[in-house]
Amino acid sequence: MKKNAIYLIIAVVMSANLAIAQNKEGNKMDSLSYAIGVLIGQNIKSQGVDKIVSADLAKALDDVFSGGKLAMDQGQANQIFSEYMTAKNKKSGASQLEEGQNF
Repeated sequence: MKKNAIYLIIAVVMSANLAIAQNKEGNKMDSLSYAIGVLIGQNIKSQGVDKIVSADLAKALDDVFSGGKLAMDQGQANQIFSEYMTAKNKKSGASQLEEGQNF
């Protein structure tokens, strides 16, 4: 009976240690994933993008990393982003021109 209790205690301790080790690894991946999100977000924001649909961004990232079917290829993605930035820059330029003329 004592022997079974010792085996049970050893099993519980080993399970707890395994769970702690797995949790630490999960926390590292959570931290890495969040850090990547911060870097991507800051980079995109610094380029002048002021709003996104975060669910669509997360879906695209999931599709890329899981090897899932992408809703658009890289060429289409570049074209959409380029068109958005061109329109945004034209709008910004027009605002600045108007401000200059009003000055």
